[in-house]
Amino acid sequence: MRLRHPETILGDLGIDYACALAPCGAAEEGSADEFADWVEEGNHAGMDYLERHVALRRHTDHVLPGARTIFTLAFPFPLGEKAGGIAAYALGNDYHDELRTLLRPAVERMRRQYGGDWRICVDSAPVAERHWALRAGLGEATRSGMLYVKGLGTACFLCEILTTASLPIPSEESEESEEESEEEEREKRGEKWRFACAECRRCEEACPGDALRDGLIDARRCLSYLTIEHRGPWEEEMLRVMATPAGRATLFGCDRCVRVCPLNAGRSGLRILPHLQPRPEIAATPPAEVLMMDEDSFRLRFRRSPLRRARLEGLVRNARGVEKGKNGVAGG
Repeated sequence: MRLRHPETILGDLGIDYACALAPCGAAEEGSADEFADWVEEGNHAGMDYLERHVALRRHTDHVLPGARTIFTLAFPFPLGEKAGGIAAYALGNDYHDELRTLLRPAVERMRRQYGGDWRICVDSAPVAERHWALRAGLGEATRSGMLYVKGLGTACFLCEILTTASLPIPSEESEESEEESEEEEREKRGEKWRFACAECRRCEEACPGDALRDGLIDARRCLSYLTIEHRGPWEEEMLRVMATPAGRATLFGCDRCVRVCPLNAGRSGLRILPHLQPRPEIAATPPAEVLMMDEDSFRLRFRRSPLRRARLEGLVRNARGVEKGKNGVAGG
């Protein structure tokens, strides 16, 4: 059973976005086991919180006890020219804060109308984001691990709203097509989701660290992880990735898999949340300037910016690597 989102429930947010609903409950066993296996193999690298989330992601009650419905949402971010080795999504304000600010009035309105408990999740809770988005019909899986949302592409932020309220949303159990029945059978067998990109492998070919394999990411070889989440100096295997031409030019994050994806063609004209648009002072940040920063100047320059995620010491490490890269050397 799938619940489709009528626009009138969440309302016009003044920007382009996609939303779909699904009943809460347990995640399909195959999907949950796939994530557990991914962690068991060490693909999460140093993100220990993902290991702690393995059991919690199996049921929405671990996020909001008694939750009955989950809204899955996708918000596009701009894909302009690459600026100074900073991934496109990080050139504006931090999406965690901006999407929460955007959604709070709508959630409060729904809380007053329907009652119940509500929770907004923007990478802030053990929610199996892609699983619930696929289950709700928000989009389709891709080989890059990103979700493809029709009309928005793969350059999107995902978030969720969970509620214990009983929403007046019609549940249409129409006759399923042969294609939908096949998908459900695949779920029962624990097989991977069908890819929207079929046999196109441009994202895999463009990945500097060879981190992508059939919709799964090995964070140990991912430039985004290495320049954002990893703490401390890069280890031997990581240095091999950072020694690539792409690694030598990366200050924060990587979006090469998104930029080469044909599914992102024709995204012009999208109404994107203004605060997600590039900030000139972020886009124009030279690595040499980062090397001169102290905590105060770091906080001032990157106020409300995703770059704060790397912390000053991480960003300095990255900047040092870029500067050394100009001389053909990788290092942290």
